[in-house]
Amino acid sequence: MLVLAGCSSKPSASSTAGPSPPTAPAVSPTSPPVTDSAPTSTAAILVTGMLPVFEAALAPGWSDYGWSKRTVGPGPAVVDMGDFGGWAIGWPNGADDLTTRASLVGLQFSYSAAADVVRELLVVQLGDAAATAFPEIRVTITEPGADGLRVQRVMFDQLNPLRHPFDRIIIKAGRKVPVGTNVTVDHIRLLTTSSS
Repeated sequence: MLVLAGCSSKPSASSTAGPSPPTAPAVSPTSPPVTDSAPTSTAAILVTGMLPVFEAALAPGWSDYGWSKRTVGPGPAVVDMGDFGGWAIGWPNGADDLTTRASLVGLQFSYSAAADVVRELLVVQLGDAAATAFPEIRVTITEPGADGLRVQRVMFDQLNPLRHPFDRIIIKAGRKVPVGTNVTVDHIRLLTTSSS
């Protein structure tokens, strides 16, 4: 997921349980309201690069922070979103280390699930060890590409409007669904710009 110097942790081939991240409860009563993603928010921002986070496997430096039953590589991750489930990917080197390495402007990932599962379900959010209340952004339904995956892009004017340092990416269920409600996720990337 990243071309970052000094990264050494290795992704596991498969995971079915894994530790829960400190700030990855599925839904908190103190969380900010869930907002729909706004594709038009990209219009004023020139995206010039992408830093990989997960491309059929965790990129160097990134770790699986849990929490639902899941299969993580090789290939797309499959996450059980049942019972407020989700998946967090963390950067153990720390928020300051990650957010100062590039001009980060957004997040992009691909997903696959039935439209009735995705609608009003998937939420994406940033996080940190201090449990900062980052906005929760609801995934919109987009047209599938040639690989059958739908691409979701959310800019930081929504995900991180106050530009807090963050050290994890969270994709989770925004409402309770039955256990066994699987969502496939791949091509998770942080978007960058060359402008300051």
